[in-house]
Amino acid sequence: MVTTLTSDRAIQRKCIDEVAIYQDRLGSIQSLAIKILSQTSSSSGCERNWSVFERIHTKKRNRLEHQRLNDLVFVHYNLRLKER
Repeated sequence: MVTTLTSDRAIQRKCIDEVAIYQDRLGSIQSLAIKILSQTSSSSGCERNWSVFERIHTKKRNRLEHQRLNDLVFVHYNLRLKER
């Protein structure tokens, strides 16, 4: 499998060593890999923020400063999380 990724013997050896470390659960590689691979890969979080942004940024409130608008979205989103 490693030979199909690269033909360089040094890189192949390093990949095999890294896999052995991961499988033996040595070091922080496994916990880091789990954290990275556990991340969701969807845009629903961004879409949710834009939805909140649109509700806050109405015609009456369109003169809000950018930072204040971001703060309001942040607070609103976190209040919704707390309700869950």
